[in-house]
Amino acid sequence: MNQIYNCNSDEVRLSILKVLTYFRIFSHPLKLQEIALLCSVSEKIAEQSLQVLIADEIVYCFDKHFTTCKEVAQLAELRFVKEAEAEKYFAKLKKYARLLSTFPFVRGIAVSGSLSKGVMNPDGDIDYFIITKPGRLWICRTSMVLFKKLFLFNSKKYFCVNYFVDSKNLQIRDENIFTATEFIHLLPVFEKDGVLADFVFQNEWVNKFYQRKPDWNKSYMVKGNSRVRSLLEFFFSYLFLIRLNEFVIA
Repeated sequence: MNQIYNCNSDEVRLSILKVLTYFRIFSHPLKLQEIALLCSVSEKIAEQSLQVLIADEIVYCFDKHFTTCKEVAQLAELRFVKEAEAEKYFAKLKKYARLLSTFPFVRGIAVSGSLSKGVMNPDGDIDYFIITKPGRLWICRTSMVLFKKLFLFNSKKYFCVNYFVDSKNLQIRDENIFTATEFIHLLPVFEKDGVLADFVFQNEWVNKFYQRKPDWNKSYMVKGNSRVRSLLEFFFSYLFLIRLNEFVIA
């Protein structure tokens, strides 16, 4: 991690304010370590800058949680509740990651959304970011959607596949603060052929918003069942669905 600011710099305080203001939109106070990582500074520098902002009543703190909202106590308590809820989802994450990794033409899977930030609403769901083999995105997506409808009764609680790219088109087109924030918080759960490293390389535009590379937690990575996936890919290769995929993307 590159430390790009001096401890007394106005720039670091401005950077902290930008980060806290963004997360205030989601009623999500941040911890010191999170602020330091997002602003690419040491925790010591971040803490010194936060103390200045707190003294000026621009930032508020409760139980080591920071936000620009005066209702920091309520937001911190709400985060505790969401963190406890997230643990229930983390307990089942590897199970569903293995399941998703068996689908044909899957090359990479990561969790985005609330769970990637360690929180979850009681009525929330796990959002997955899927990377597919080139030219097979629509087959992969359709097979997952059909599985959800037929076998999970359209429940998306643990199976919300909402973003797809293929390994030849890894650059995200929406270059904005929301996408950049989701990018650096992605929680990888499956990878084949180093596709996630390629994904990072293809999206260096994120540096416009965050001066650091993703520091991804890989403790939830699964190997997946390559035999099942290969068998399904072989099966699909002899069906008209390959031509249908080419027709859809044409």
